[in-house]
Parts: sequence; structure tokens; C-alpha cells
Amino acid sequence: MTAKRADVVIIAGGRIRSPELREAAGVDVRAVIDLCGKPLLQWVLEALRAAQSIGRMCVVGDVELLKPIASPQGAQVLAEGVDEVDNLFRGIEALPGAEWVLMLATDVPMLTADAVDDLLANAPDVDLIFPICERGVTLAHYPDRKWTFVKTTDGAFTGGCGFLFRPEAVLERRAWVQEVFDSRRNPWKLMRIWGLFFGLKALLGRVSLAEAEARISRVLGLTGRAYITQHPELCYDLDYAPHVAQVRAHMQRRMEPAP
Repeated sequence: MTAKRADVVIIAGGRIRSPELREAAGVDVRAVIDLCGKPLLQWVLEALRAAQSIGRMCVVGDVELLKPIASPQGAQVLAEGVDEVDNLFRGIEALPGAEWVLMLATDVPMLTADAVDDLLANAPDVDLIFPICERGVTLAHYPDRKWTFVKTTDGAFTGGCGFLFRPEAVLERRAWVQEVFDSRRNPWKLMRIWGLFFGLKALLGRVSLAEAEARISRVLGLTGRAYITQHPELCYDLDYAPHVAQVRAHMQRRMEPAP
């Protein structure tokens, strides 16, 4: 399998909604949360720069706030739009000629170059790839935090904080992407999109990965596949107040010299 090379869109717009997370972070934008002397966004960009498989990088968010962090890392910064979907498409359109695009949320603080290069080297050659990590692998690396796992007939998995895709496949389906995004917090709307029977099976943990991939591909009109990564760093987000202290502790250990 030929290793892919991707450009990156980092979605860094919006403000932290949770009062508890804002208090723990000391700021109201995730990208600038201080983690052992560096803003979160800098950790993410440094990991991406170290990856052999990454080309251009684009950050979408508050230009005035984020440009001093992103520019020294070689990333351009675009003004955010009305929602995450608008931000995603702004990023894609700023990367003309991209063969592959890796979309990431800004809050993947534990991201490593190895995790990114593994994804680009081994992901299936399809339109849309979702990285996921199996429960046992995830907990072996990071047992100290609460995770959300989705049960399937192939095991329990947690989802990644982004996805890899061919940009033309996504650009052609903006309306579908917007509809799925707008329905994400309404289970009944999602059931209508994915199908009632499929939705009920998924809730009961009776769907296989192959069934889920086939449904996503059929509904979106493209080929979508999961990639089971051995790097839970792709799935480690910073969503809740306790995560701030946990990530800082992990970062501190990562910065310690090897014995």
C-alpha cells in the first residue's frame, strides 16, 4: 500500500461552552489552553510538522488570536464561519490541488507524528476514513480518564477526533454534510438519516463495522471505511474539566528525559 500525503484543516473556531471547562482551562478558546507552557494548538501543529506524511496546514478560527501561534509553525489561519461545517469547507477551499485532506479538531493534545504517519500509511484507499481505537488498546495507554465506547459485534471502539478524505468527494456532498451536522444532537433526525432499523441495531450494539461502513457509504454516496488505529492519541480530545489536569500530567511525563 502506497503511503498517502495529506494537507490538514484544523477546526479551531468557537468558544468553550462548558463553565467548568472554561474555569479549569482559564481561557474560553480551546486552542489557547496552556499545557505545560505551550498553547494546545502549538502542540498539535508541532506533531503535524514532525509527521513525514503532512504537507500544508490550515487553521480555521480567530485570526487575531491564533495567527501568532500558527504562523511560526508554517500554518495559515482563516477566519471562522458560521459553524463547523462552514469552517471545514473554508479550509478545504484554501488547499487547492490537495489529494487528501486530514480534518482535525483543535483539541487533540496528545497527537503524535507516529499516529499521523501510521494513519496515512495504512488507511484504506477510499473516499472517507474514520480512525477508531479499540477499548483495550485505548485503556492500556490512558486508563486514567473516562472514555465513550460504541459497542459493535466486532468489539467496542472510541472514535477519532477527525477524519481523512478525498476533498472532491466531500465538496460534492456539502448538503449532506450540513444535514448530518445539524442533526447530530437529535437522535430522531439521525435515525431518519441512517434508517430506523439500522439505528436501533446500533443502539443495541448489534451492528458490525462492515455494516456501519456500508450504511455510511450508501447514505453519503461515497466509499467510507473505518481504520482501527493502535494510536489512541488520535482519539484523545479535551472536552471536560478533568481532562485539563490529566493532559497536563501526561504532557509533563512526555517532557521528562528518558532514563
